[in-house]
Amino acid sequence: MIPSPVDVGENLYVSPSRASIQDFMRASLLIVMVASVGGCALLQKAQTPAPKAEVVEDEESGVEGVGRILKEFRKQLSAKSFDEATRLILRAEKSVKNASDLTRAHPDFEDIAESVSRFRQKLEVAIEEDRIARREAAIDDLIHQAEGAERQGSTLFSELSVRVPTVDDVTALAEIVGTFTALRAEGRKFEDQPRYKQHAVDRDKQAEQFEKRLSQARWQLEAGKAVGSRIDDAYNAAMAVSKAESSAERIVAFQKAADDFSGCVTAVTDLEGRGEYQDTWLIETRLGMHSIGKTKKLCTERSGQARREGYKLDWHNKVLDVVEAIAAPVTRAHAGGLAADALNAAEAAAKVLAICQTTLAGIMRHPGAESRKSFATVLGKLNMAQLQTACANEQGRLEKTLPTLRWRQSLEEVGGRLNETKRSMDDTQLLDDAEKQVQNWRGVIGGLKECIEQAQRIASERGAELSFNVRTEFGKLTAAGMVKECSRQMPLAKEKLTEATRTVQLNQFLKGCRGDEIAVAKREGIPTKIQDVKGGRIFVYEKQERTKNSVNKQFGFDEVGKRIDFRLRWLNEVGSVVSDINRAMQGIAGAPNGTDALKATEAALPVLGNCALVLKAKDEEESPGYDATAVFTTAFGKVAAGALAEKCGTERVRRAQSMTGLKWRIQLEELRDRVGDAHTEFERAKVVQEVAERVGKLGSAIGGYTECIERSEGLVTAQGYDKNLKVKTAFGEQTLAALAKSCQTQLKSAGKELDKAMADKKLEDFVRTCKADEIEVVRRRGLPTRIEDRVGGRIFVFDTSGKQREKDKRFAFDDKGNRVDEKTLKSKPAETPELQTIP
Repeated sequence: MIPSPVDVGENLYVSPSRASIQDFMRASLLIVMVASVGGCALLQKAQTPAPKAEVVEDEESGVEGVGRILKEFRKQLSAKSFDEATRLILRAEKSVKNASDLTRAHPDFEDIAESVSRFRQKLEVAIEEDRIARREAAIDDLIHQAEGAERQGSTLFSELSVRVPTVDDVTALAEIVGTFTALRAEGRKFEDQPRYKQHAVDRDKQAEQFEKRLSQARWQLEAGKAVGSRIDDAYNAAMAVSKAESSAERIVAFQKAADDFSGCVTAVTDLEGRGEYQDTWLIETRLGMHSIGKTKKLCTERSGQARREGYKLDWHNKVLDVVEAIAAPVTRAHAGGLAADALNAAEAAAKVLAICQTTLAGIMRHPGAESRKSFATVLGKLNMAQLQTACANEQGRLEKTLPTLRWRQSLEEVGGRLNETKRSMDDTQLLDDAEKQVQNWRGVIGGLKECIEQAQRIASERGAELSFNVRTEFGKLTAAGMVKECSRQMPLAKEKLTEATRTVQLNQFLKGCRGDEIAVAKREGIPTKIQDVKGGRIFVYEKQERTKNSVNKQFGFDEVGKRIDFRLRWLNEVGSVVSDINRAMQGIAGAPNGTDALKATEAALPVLGNCALVLKAKDEEESPGYDATAVFTTAFGKVAAGALAEKCGTERVRRAQSMTGLKWRIQLEELRDRVGDAHTEFERAKVVQEVAERVGKLGSAIGGYTECIERSEGLVTAQGYDKNLKVKTAFGEQTLAALAKSCQTQLKSAGKELDKAMADKKLEDFVRTCKADEIEVVRRRGLPTRIEDRVGGRIFVFDTSGKQREKDKRFAFDDKGNRVDEKTLKSKPAETPELQTIP
């Protein structure tokens, strides 16, 4: 029997002990097993099912486990840990839902399942109650924050009613408006609550007032800056008036202040066009804290005041400028002096006085004009109207004197030009530079001519003062006196100009002279003509008056201007050429061989060409000092200068033609030298004992003789061939043909000697292979014709078939080379005796 349950908490039941549950589970298991066996007996033909695994329940899936979950759930619910409580109730619900049959059979299972359902309802009620509590707390907090912002804003409203807002005030208002905006956004989720809904309506009305006040504060700050900056500039300009050092600077400062105050008015007018503008709003500037309307009025008044002061000062300065402008010119016009100065002063004063009248007429309509104010002027103490009349009267008086002053000025200008001419005459006479003297004297003549023309014209003008005189370098002169004095000075100036011109021409000529030419030109003057000749020039001075015995002077100079006798120079030049010719001809005649003769000929050709070039000129321009009758001793004999050039040309052509033959001679001499080398080798080979050296020298000699024969054949057809030309050779003086024949004879002799030397070399080489008696036999008999090898030795056979009635000579030797009887040497068994034939 299952014991009754015991209460362990509120509506929470568990079994009294773990043993009771185990007994119950064993009984239940037995019933199940019996039922299973009976079922199997009834179904004999059915397939036997696989045995099921024994279900083992853990502690949590059992009734006791669910009780522990619910106990923990109650604890979390009390702590308002709704997330954890929800997780636990879900676990309990899952355990109940997924409980096994064994667990469901537990007597407390239904109670525990009902507890799980009841605790689920309790959890939902607790969550809803908590949500409502939190909502009410949030509403209370939002209302509290809004009331705080309202109190702060009301305080700031009270302060701003008596002063202008600052940047910090704008910041504070912006923060309050921001707070209301944030509260409005945060409280939208509570708008369905009646208590919060009424609060929101009242709060939004307050927020709207704060937003308007923020906009007004920002406008006041912006207006204060816009208007205040222009007022600051105006005050700075007003301060500059007192610091200005000149009237012009003060006028500019007044105008600047007026413009800046006008800018203030413009700034306010721009602000009036905005919708939020109110004339009573306060702004603070250097004018003080006033409403925007009053500030505009003050700026308008200050602008007009500054502008009037500027106009008044400007008018006063303009009048003073006129007074100052006429003072100096009128004073100079009253001073007198030279006509030119008096004329300039009168004209300048008349112009200034005319400007004075025009300027004063304009100044009378100036905004700041004071018509009764008097000024101290050069014409007296006068007000503006009186000054204008005085300027007109003085202008008329001065203009009447201008014609007379202009005539006097003209005469004074002529006197001034005459003074310049006199000073130029004095300065020119002191100059050393002839070119400057020419320029100056030309200027003097021009000045004197101008003086005469101008004085005559002035004297004939209408209204001329003929008695008026001018102070000049020649004394006081009237117009007629100037004409007379200039006419007297004119011929003197022309004479000086002529002298200076001659000096300039001579100096110009001297620039092209050199050396001794300069001294001759300075002494004799510029030559009548200059004759250019080769190597210099000749100055010719012709007599102006030709007589029967008159002779022109002539002076010769070389290229550097040195005095020179051209005939003597010509003789020396030709003598030098003749010496070169003789030396060149001697070099050709004394040449020991063709090479030297060719070099001497090549050196002689330009010498002969120079001779023809030097002596071909026969006129004084090309060859000054030329004498065709002069005789010179040359390599061609005594020849006159006229024939020497032709002789040199003929010899040059002949020598040029001989160069081909000389070149052929050089080839023949080179062949001769090669033959000499070959002959020397041949002669040395005859006395050399060493066979190898003898063979080498004979080979060299044969090569030389062979080349001689071959080159001889080529020289016969070469340009410049001379069959009669003889040269000294090792065989005596010979022509090319004789030398070639000698080479052929020597070639045959050298060939025989070479054959003999080669035979001796072969014998010497064989002797080196011999031993003992073999050596003596070979030296005596020569090379054997053949050698027969035998057992224990060998036999040398010397063939005598070419001799009558003689048999071949045979010499037997043992292995050591000792002479033995041929019979002691046996033939090699089963072999034919080996024969060695000696070539």
